[in-house]
Amino acid sequence: MSVAAEARIEVAFLEAWSRSGKKIELEKGDRFAHVAIRYQNKWFHASPANGAELVETFDLFGKTAKVTEILVNENAPDLTADEVRIFLGLPYDFKFVWNNSGGTYCSKLVAQLLAIAPVVMRFDGSYFAGIKNLPRGEPGISPDGVHSELLKRGYRVIQ
Repeated sequence: MSVAAEARIEVAFLEAWSRSGKKIELEKGDRFAHVAIRYQNKWFHASPANGAELVETFDLFGKTAKVTEILVNENAPDLTADEVRIFLGLPYDFKFVWNNSGGTYCSKLVAQLLAIAPVVMRFDGSYFAGIKNLPRGEPGISPDGVHSELLKRGYRVIQ
């Protein structure tokens, strides 16, 4: 007899700080700097170093970041291998272009897996200060945008 997998989606949100101790803010007023979604017993995310990958722990920011919130929906079906396979191994998109099928970034990855629509991105947080050629005013999504949408959908905080 086989045991059916538990239907459950978990999404982790990380806060991060610069080496000087300043909070990393992607969009003005944003709380989170990174987001990942659980797949089986690992976290699926996109990092600048490795693109879309499965990891057991987050050490992409070293000791300057930590998971500060996890949202869960116990009624949502877990990700399937086919859904993960579509994105696994995609390179990181340093230009943050929503319609770039050849690359991804953390919040775009999670948003696309959960069918969250993009919003207009401003890239006005301190993290992007001075960086040119970002798609300001174009579709995209930040970790905070994913967080807000999941709360609207009834996800609850478990950490």
